[in-house]
Amino acid sequence: PSYRPRQWADGLLHVAEDVHKEATSRFGDLDWTLEGAMIEARVLNEDFGRALLQLRTFLNAGRSINGDNRAVVSLLRSQPSATDAIALQAELDVLGIALDRKCRAAVITACGNDKHRDLVEQLAAQVEDDDSHGGSASIRALSSCREWRSALKMFQRMKIKDGQVWAEIILMHIEGRQDIGTGWRYIRQMEEAGFEVPDDVYEALLCALVSSENMIGFLKVLRKMERSGRPILERTFCAVLNCFHEYPYALVELSMLRRSGLSLPAECISIMNSGRAFMSRMYAEEPEPDPLVPRKTSSAPVIQPSRPVSEKFSDSIF
Repeated sequence: PSYRPRQWADGLLHVAEDVHKEATSRFGDLDWTLEGAMIEARVLNEDFGRALLQLRTFLNAGRSINGDNRAVVSLLRSQPSATDAIALQAELDVLGIALDRKCRAAVITACGNDKHRDLVEQLAAQVEDDDSHGGSASIRALSSCREWRSALKMFQRMKIKDGQVWAEIILMHIEGRQDIGTGWRYIRQMEEAGFEVPDDVYEALLCALVSSENMIGFLKVLRKMERSGRPILERTFCAVLNCFHEYPYALVELSMLRRSGLSLPAECISIMNSGRAFMSRMYAEEPEPDPLVPRKTSSAPVIQPSRPVSEKFSDSIF
């Protein structure tokens, strides 16, 4: 029991089984601490069928679950379909197993993973206002079912004090609905509420601004991050700079920002330099033709913006 189940999730399930057999041979029937640890080890190794069989064997023997019910939560959450999750919940109810809010939240998560919209909405409507576990699970499940309006309404109703749920709501707007303005507004509200905005939220925001060709907003977000002392991670810059292959003139803007004092990681500078070299080759003037060599009928295409940059980039969002 001194080993945590997650240490068994490296493909060495047979080691856990040997330990379980040895303990059973020495001590007979094991208590829920060891049985639950073994069930969770099977779930972590995606051995769902045997995990469910072991739980049923344990309960049919007339033994009770006492203490930590993490194994039941993980088993409910890992059900392959919403129907299986509901059936397992009903089976546990019949056996008299008291399911707490974490267990019922796991059922909602399983329904969300199965994209079962009707069941998710039905279960979410039953979540109480003070149930943070059920509220968080419902918001995530509704988002995965693309029920963004319902997820936002539930988020506002629950008033969940969970920074990760805030972040998922923001990502839902930025990545799912392509609504950068609302996502940016929620970022500011999240900061005002005292939550730390995760790096992947800023990464999604910067990439969305580049993809929407809003370079003014992109540079403003970078400057805001610099003023607030927020470190700009290398992976964030690399993810954004990869978008610049389609918009090479953004490299010029970022170079100007770097000269103004913005510090960039070394790998990002390398990406910028390679992009600048690419631009130089594409915009290079054609050399003077040799009069003794016949001139080619066609030349390499030159990339030109479809319209002036000042018209292309809008500052309306910020």
